[in-house]
Amino acid sequence: MIYESVQKAAERLGVSPRAVQKRAAQGKIPGAVKEGRDWRIPVSDISTAESSDTAEKKSVPEAYRTTMHLLDSTHAPGDCLKHIYKIDDKDDRNVALGQYYFFSGESQKAVEILEPYLGSSDVALKYSASFFSMFSYVTTGQLHLAKYAMNSLYDQVKAGLHPLAPPELKAVCVFTGTACSVMFHLPTPPLPPLEEHVKYLNGGIKYWACYVLAHKAYNEKNYERCVAIADIALAMQSKQYVITSIYLHIVAAMGLINLKRVEDAKKHIMDAWSIAEPDNIVCPFGEHHPLLQGLIEVCFKKERPEEYDKMISIAQSFRSNWSKMGADSYDSEAANQLTATEFTVAMLYNRNWSAQEIAAHMNLSEHTVRGYIKNIYAKLSIKDKNGLKKYMIN
Repeated sequence: MIYESVQKAAERLGVSPRAVQKRAAQGKIPGAVKEGRDWRIPVSDISTAESSDTAEKKSVPEAYRTTMHLLDSTHAPGDCLKHIYKIDDKDDRNVALGQYYFFSGESQKAVEILEPYLGSSDVALKYSASFFSMFSYVTTGQLHLAKYAMNSLYDQVKAGLHPLAPPELKAVCVFTGTACSVMFHLPTPPLPPLEEHVKYLNGGIKYWACYVLAHKAYNEKNYERCVAIADIALAMQSKQYVITSIYLHIVAAMGLINLKRVEDAKKHIMDAWSIAEPDNIVCPFGEHHPLLQGLIEVCFKKERPEEYDKMISIAQSFRSNWSKMGADSYDSEAANQLTATEFTVAMLYNRNWSAQEIAAHMNLSEHTVRGYIKNIYAKLSIKDKNGLKKYMIN
């Protein structure tokens, strides 16, 4: 058998040397031999008889390896950082740490760690850094950079949907493109259905794709389907993927509160918090605050004021900047005049909850709720409920 160096193999295959080394170490290059610290890569038949088909294959990006470590992690609650520091590869470890800072509500720290990987020659590192930088930039208000990261992701998605790309790569690309459109309420790009590609995703990524599908059903106002997808995904996990489970519980609560199954929704939120609290994972609660319609206030404001304040800080920043990413068109500047509680009351009232129902849900008196509604009308300069729609997230 004829062998070549990692550098030569990388040039021949059109990938980075680091990617070749990793695939060899993972046993994904049959016949690769390690000599000391270096790998020798078998040239195989494609080096001696290149055809036009082979040349075309060179333009296909390598399949993504998983660098969304926290979505794919089954660490015990409270052991998130311990899990991260056990990751052998320095770059993979840094990207995982950036993810942790995003999930724990420290988006600026996340940006500082992830930014160096936005131009990485390692496709997987660039992909993961772009994905989590995008959301971190939204929270920090750096919208031009958020849009840059999103465009970078869409470029990677387009490249990865090459007809000759392996199904695992296509699945990651469909998942990424769908996640961006769903979470920012953007028009769905011309992608194959995510439902047909979930089976090719790995571990916790597969279940986070179920969260995306549940959120998609929520956006379509199919709340029963939203809850069903989330509940089935949670039930099917043979082991708990920590971050993914938090998101699944939250999206289930979003659907349930719209079905006015308030106690069931509260249970999902508290189940999510029981998983999230040991690692201080607060961002998922803050970023979904408007769609949880009072559950954050009911479950956290009195009992956990410190965590509540952090969630609301994230919520207010994310809500304001999220709308400017081209999401649902509503007047965020005017809506930002409302306090978190006023915004929640307005969301519920806009969704045809009566003042009496809102009062019961939020543990307030009906008189207090009507006072909030009066203040909301005054701040938004509207006269009745019909004027609310343009200021609310759909």
